[in-house]
Amino acid sequence: MNQQEQFKKRIKETADALDVPEKTATIMMIAAASTLPPDVIRVLASLAKRQADDGVR
Repeated sequence: MNQQEQFKKRIKETADALDVPEKTATIMMIAAASTLPPDVIRVLASLAKRQADDGVR
């Protein structure tokens, strides 16, 4: 399994675990892996979660 396949698998697992769309999980994972300040990551995660709650995919 190459790196891209592993990343896609992790996105799917994260989306399933959090019960959010894969697009939202991708945003959350990128935010978590970035060097952004924790406050910015929290805002991004909050926005991603709100989009998921609103049904945005």
